[in-house]
Amino acid sequence: IPPPLNPGVFNFRAYSARRGIHHQVFLRTAAEWRIAESSRNGIYARAQSWRQAWFKTFQDHLTGDELAVAAALVIGQRDLITEEVKSAYTDTGAVHVLAVSGLHVGIIFMILTFFLERVLRLDRTKSGRIAVILISVICIWAFALISGLSASVQRAAIMFSLLAVGRIAFRKIHVFNTLSVAALGMLIYQPSQLFHVGFQLSFMAIIGIVAFTNYLNRLVYLPGLVTRKAWSAVAASTGAQLGTLPLSLLSFKQFPAYFMISGTLVIVFAFATMFLGLLHGFTAGVLKVSVLADGTGWLLSFVVELQNALIFFFRKLPGALIELRSFNGPSSLMLALSIGGLGAFFRWRKRS
Repeated sequence: IPPPLNPGVFNFRAYSARRGIHHQVFLRTAAEWRIAESSRNGIYARAQSWRQAWFKTFQDHLTGDELAVAAALVIGQRDLITEEVKSAYTDTGAVHVLAVSGLHVGIIFMILTFFLERVLRLDRTKSGRIAVILISVICIWAFALISGLSASVQRAAIMFSLLAVGRIAFRKIHVFNTLSVAALGMLIYQPSQLFHVGFQLSFMAIIGIVAFTNYLNRLVYLPGLVTRKAWSAVAASTGAQLGTLPLSLLSFKQFPAYFMISGTLVIVFAFATMFLGLLHGFTAGVLKVSVLADGTGWLLSFVVELQNALIFFFRKLPGALIELRSFNGPSSLMLALSIGGLGAFFRWRKRS
């Protein structure tokens, strides 16, 4: 790969080298292409076949932008998303939901533990608790493989696996310890991930959630379980936004003004979409009951359509996007130090 011809432009050679790519080959004519038989044996090939089967269940009941967003949110297949939809999610600060990340793995983990512990009540005995953890870990890593095994999914899968092991041993898990183990494991496997913006943003989001969510939760007390859960979602969304703010402003030069509302709503809709996506995949792909599949498919399409409508509504509000073209490295560093100091004060303010 040749170096850039002009100074100060994007260095594709360095970008590719960080991903272990050093050469490129061009095929000039159609005669130079040959389709080889795809492998049906390896774990990645098996995961890809499951992903295609899951996507086929969506195709039978969803179309257009609803199909594109549902496929991206549930199984990480983003190639159907149009530029208009992607731009709308980006301008409202909700584009992270279109990339399968720790949020989606967390939702999967919550649904699994609720079903295994509250519905089947498998956690009543020691062997049952071990079964719950093993099933949860296996399902999480299967979902991670199906969704493409991105950096954020790897991090979340490692963290939830450690959390699950801690629950077997009745040991308290410290989030910064699990975060560090996840980061070290991923970097040992692929050191170049340190320079990926997705890798950096995923860890900064967790740090922001840990630093600010508890304080923001205690800051406002609302009556009723539903309102308290809604405020907890606002607090978590705000913490994630604060954690990623310096890096996102440096990378994208823009700030969504209504992120607290749009980010909270998109988390609620992501939970509903993930649950319906799993339910629909099970009814249409495993049970193969057409009546149930029609119902779950309609519900999934309705929820995704409503989510898209809300995103476009927030995009059209006045002042929805603030652009900061002159935001540079020193500005990002100063902002990161300020937010870090604020988070440290909130977390350890009771210590002299």
